[in-house]
Amino acid sequence: MGPVAFRYYFPALARYVQSESACEDGRVVELVATAIWFQLRSHNRETKDFAPEAAALCRYVVAHIERFNLDAEERRSVCDRFDEILVSLERLTGEAG
Repeated sequence: MGPVAFRYYFPALARYVQSESACEDGRVVELVATAIWFQLRSHNRETKDFAPEAAALCRYVVAHIERFNLDAEERRSVCDRFDEILVSLERLTGEAG
């Protein structure tokens, strides 16, 4: 997905991840991590425009990882991935989180 479309759909994606429906859909956080990572690597300049929103979602997932239907190893893996993304987002924007 291109950066304009991703930016357009990102608010709906973030709302879903924070909804009760996502609790049973643990794989969604893995997919979100992959999607954000792809945007960072493929569309770095455009990603800067929504980096604060993406960073907020990363922090939310890590802080609420227990609510997602994942086993302990998957949770660690997802948290590690979001932490890595967060570092890249902060580097991109020049902010420390």
